[in-house]
Amino acid sequence: MLLGQSLVQFGWVSSAYVHVQRKKEEELLADDKVILDVKVGRLDPSSGQKGQENERWESRPGGLWLKRSAKRHASDSAKAITAVDVLFGADAVDPRPGWETLDHALLLDKTGEIQEARVSVRRGKPSPPAKGIPRIRDNGKFKIMQLADIHFSTGTGHCREPEPADLDGGKCEADTRTLNFIGRLLDEEKPDMVVLSGDQVNGDTAPDAQSAIFKYAELLVKRKIPYASIFGNHDDEKTISRAQQMELIETLPYSLSMAGPGDIDGVGNYYVEVMSKGSSKHSALTIYLLDTHAYSPDERTFKGYDWLKKNQIDWFKKTADGLKKAHEGNIASFIQFSTYCWSRICSQRSLSCASSPRCVISQ
Repeated sequence: MLLGQSLVQFGWVSSAYVHVQRKKEEELLADDKVILDVKVGRLDPSSGQKGQENERWESRPGGLWLKRSAKRHASDSAKAITAVDVLFGADAVDPRPGWETLDHALLLDKTGEIQEARVSVRRGKPSPPAKGIPRIRDNGKFKIMQLADIHFSTGTGHCREPEPADLDGGKCEADTRTLNFIGRLLDEEKPDMVVLSGDQVNGDTAPDAQSAIFKYAELLVKRKIPYASIFGNHDDEKTISRAQQMELIETLPYSLSMAGPGDIDGVGNYYVEVMSKGSSKHSALTIYLLDTHAYSPDERTFKGYDWLKKNQIDWFKKTADGLKKAHEGNIASFIQFSTYCWSRICSQRSLSCASSPRCVISQ
């Protein structure tokens, strides 16, 4: 698919639309032009730029500049723009292969706390995302890091009761601090896999969940760490649904996440197999991940949070029995799910409560 032309239209205060025309190469007409480059700025990119004097850039609203070509085979170039997206926030990043976020935000007449909009483009043909295979190390060890309740926003976010309060002169950007902290942990611990156990997105402050998801994904993608995620009660508040988020997460590099069967309750009921060391094709460990939904559907009778449904438990039992038979019983496993739990419930059901308020069942 190739770009034909692009323009931007703006609403009165907080709405902006990027219109993109896409065509297959065989559908191109004689007067169609393919976009070879996109930039954002107030000045013509050819102004004062060495080697750009003879380049013709076309202006569009919002500070967009397009370089287009009517040459028939311009679309064959690996540099041709083949897809456009818009992310939000000064800290926006794009972890998808072949994509890059432009240096400058669109020049919009925004007011209040509206986040800046940043164009992200893909050049050339789409590349399949890398998918790491979790595997026991040669020394027989396998380290899993759990990230819970990181609560990313669209944009840098706001701190609540930060410690130390006077760091960086008292200026506190919540997501920036969290990203730096997680980055240090990843570099120190060097986990073989990361499990994100819910509330990655703080739905109330993340109207664009994609921009929030991309921030934690970029941390893991650039370190080539496989990761699996499930949802908490905040991920889909006032933003896109769990199904839409999972559809996006499944396409990202090193993501092991899956929506799971469509005939049982929830989004994110699946398992990940950790392979034995070396080049073995045998599984050494199975990690089951289950969706515990959000809030109680019957607040009058059962206050608080939702729970696993019977068809999810039945799916787990059937799947676990099938895998045990396939592996002749020689396999370890545990379950990870996301919802707040109480020590009373944990003790009654032989669960162990982790340091964060999540439950882990050992099998």
